[in-house]
Amino acid sequence: MNAMRKQYVVQLRQNSHYPMFRRVIGFVTAIGLIAALIVVVGAFSSGSPVIGIVSGSLIAVAVLVLKEVSEMVADIADATLDGAYRSSTAGQ
Repeated sequence: MNAMRKQYVVQLRQNSHYPMFRRVIGFVTAIGLIAALIVVVGAFSSGSPVIGIVSGSLIAVAVLVLKEVSEMVADIADATLDGAYRSSTAGQ
């Protein structure tokens, strides 16, 4: 991604129309990663560490992928609103 696009995404996220949704994404991600850690620790205490490591890793990857997807949805919504605003004020 070039620097201008990256800066646009950073600016879009800072000025989001959906700040609560973005906070919820962060909160749910933290809960999911904690759950993955609990699975790994629990598996070590139950005597099956390989299953726990694999399960915890899969949970962590799923949580991080869903975080990215959720951020993309919010970015698309924000970019759509930004584009609509720019096109409506372009002729003024």
